[in-house]
Amino acid sequence: MKLTAALTLILVLAGCGNSSPSKSQGDVESAAKPTPAPALKVGQTYEADGLSSTLIEVDYPFTGDEKHVAPENTAFVGLDTKTCNDIKAKPTVSASNADWMLIGATGVEYAGTKDVMWTDWPMPKYPEGAPLEPGTCSYGWVLLQVPGNEQFSAVHFKAPGAKTTAIWKGTFARS
Repeated sequence: MKLTAALTLILVLAGCGNSSPSKSQGDVESAAKPTPAPALKVGQTYEADGLSSTLIEVDYPFTGDEKHVAPENTAFVGLDTKTCNDIKAKPTVSASNADWMLIGATGVEYAGTKDVMWTDWPMPKYPEGAPLEPGTCSYGWVLLQVPGNEQFSAVHFKAPGAKTTAIWKGTFARS
């Protein structure tokens, strides 16, 4: 009798006795993904959730700085960007390279990273991890390392705390 009660207690604590339906992995993943916004063109501004973001220019391969040469068979893509925290009442957010992503022509995603640490970053540098106070903007270059001959169909931006993702579409081919 004690063994049956102990097994029942273990199963209940493990969630096996729960009769409510659980979410599948697909449900959890789709709930976590932000909703894409209508496609923009380079130079257009995306506004949502009190933030505005502009992809000013795409420089591929990045030519703004001779000191930063990508390793063999790779290239840097430079994204000239501006993000503003437009609402005075909105809390401070943190700007990050990781908010930006390139979508390859075949659908491969190349995310921004916090791992590129140069003391002499091409200027102006998008302020990594810097607070974006209400009523202020961050401006500068985001650099992403990609395979050398990749073409891109889109640039995505997911602002911290935003429910949607900005998408700039175009053909971003190596020049």
